[in-house]
Amino acid sequence: MTARLLPGELGDADVEALEWRDEESRRILWAGGTVYAADSGHDQWSLRSALLGGDVSALDPTESYGDQDLPLDLADLVLSLRRVRRGAPVDARLGRDRSLFGLLEDCVPDGRLISGNTAFHYWAGTRRLYRLLDDMHWAMACEPERTEQAVRAVVQQATVLRNREPHGAAGAADREARAVQAYLIFLHARPGDRDRLDQGVGLLEDVLNRGGTRRGGVDGAQRRRLRILSELLQSLRVKAKPHDVLNPYLALCVEHGSSEWGQGWRDLRRQVAAEQLEYINGAKDRIRRRETAHRLGQDAEVLYEIPLNERFLWVPEDRSEVLQPGPRPLERRTGPSDGQEQLWTATEAAREIIGRCAARLRNDN
Repeated sequence: MTARLLPGELGDADVEALEWRDEESRRILWAGGTVYAADSGHDQWSLRSALLGGDVSALDPTESYGDQDLPLDLADLVLSLRRVRRGAPVDARLGRDRSLFGLLEDCVPDGRLISGNTAFHYWAGTRRLYRLLDDMHWAMACEPERTEQAVRAVVQQATVLRNREPHGAAGAADREARAVQAYLIFLHARPGDRDRLDQGVGLLEDVLNRGGTRRGGVDGAQRRRLRILSELLQSLRVKAKPHDVLNPYLALCVEHGSSEWGQGWRDLRRQVAAEQLEYINGAKDRIRRRETAHRLGQDAEVLYEIPLNERFLWVPEDRSEVLQPGPRPLERRTGPSDGQEQLWTATEAAREIIGRCAARLRNDN
């Protein structure tokens, strides 16, 4: 009776005694475990498990036995994900579901420009923007002849992220794109190109001049970060040293502030050409000088620190009701009941519910 009315209140031993595999598998997924596919292939639970683990290749074999073997909501999701893997755009319905962001990102073909007007497109596009920026820094160190191509890819992705909406995912993506565009302008500009440098500073000042969040700008830590970056760019413009905007951590292919910068430098030293050693050694020396200044309590060099809001780039932890469904009643295993059986079932259900409520009241008292 409990399995039909309150399945979530059953103990694991009760579920096992009922030989209720669907509920056993559902609980494994809720606990973060893995449901493995049988030799004959995936069922709905092993497929859910594979997708939760990021194994989008599991979508391919499902075509061999057809979507009729899957619940309707899962079959619809599988069909949509297959389309995305083949190059179709992420539609508005999926693009609003934060619980699917990581899975959708895995399905988008490599090298595809990510553009669109949903929260997913702004989130995934910004993540791709920073992956391309990493690739650009790698090219600058190891394959200088490919730098121009890498810069074009970053600029293209940044351009499609720019938009007029100051709030939500759209606003966050626009600000990250502005910060990257300003960085690229200074990094690759000619020292005397005053107009270009003014444009770079203007990208950040436009946001700061809006005021706080209620007026379309930013508050708190992000505002302070933008102000620091803008002042750094203005200082480099006055000194006619725009290329000093280069973040030495990014130059060594590690995240800003990473303690792994030394390993990054050693890895690059084994791969770069002799004429590029000065480039990576310069980045190493700048980081060492900053660390020394911090230890001595002195003012350290201000660096161009991006991303502006790293939390925006994190994979959402929202639960997908399709991939991790809640408890569902046990399906009937016998034929339809007659009127007398239905009356008995209702009576027993009422007694059980009343008994549970009474027990709770006694415990509370």
